[in-house]
Amino acid sequence: MKRKVTKNADGNLVFPGNKDSVVNPYDIIFIKMNDYAMSLHVKDGRVLTKVTSLKGLLPLLPEVFFAYIHRTYAVNLSCVKDVSPYEIRNLQLDLYYTPEKIIVAERKVDYFNEKFEAYKSSI
Repeated sequence: MKRKVTKNADGNLVFPGNKDSVVNPYDIIFIKMNDYAMSLHVKDGRVLTKVTSLKGLLPLLPEVFFAYIHRTYAVNLSCVKDVSPYEIRNLQLDLYYTPEKIIVAERKVDYFNEKFEAYKSSI
């Protein structure tokens, strides 16, 4: 059963019913959907598994900072260290705080580039 994620007065995400239920959205490096749950990879090294939908969570995240780059991934743009070509039409993201590399889907490359440029111009 999916539980509704909310924001508290401090702007933190609240995941009901979990021990690690409060997460600052700026501390999320990336989010990966796995079957019926998601894994939130956080700057302090934790990987929090939550039963909720990525589409339900995205509107609660700071829009300028997060990009939905694949049907199973969203990434915090402030955590992108390097962007490089991958295979023929994809991009590969190297991120701060994690050795994991994230691939931007071909159909999301233009969207990612626009979001990343908007993020960089906002800081």
